[in-house]
Amino acid sequence: MRQHRAELRAKWCELVSEQSQSGQTVKAFCQNRGLRDSLFYDWKKRLRESEVEKFAEVRVRRAGRNLISIRWRSDRVQETAK
Repeated sequence: MRQHRAELRAKWCELVSEQSQSGQTVKAFCQNRGLRDSLFYDWKKRLRESEVEKFAEVRVRRAGRNLISIRWRSDRVQETAK
């Protein structure tokens, strides 16, 4: 089941990319491939939202003159040189 979902996601990712590069409107692109444009928009939204979830919110504060301290949501602290 998980593999099927991954294959479906990959298929729609390719279709969204192909449409974007084609210069065609979504309506024309979908008509040429026998797709419903509402389904295309649904998948485009899903893919966009899944990309956003890859990022984590961090708070950055200056710990010292040449040091930056980052406290992650998990309360893990990471310090790095400026």
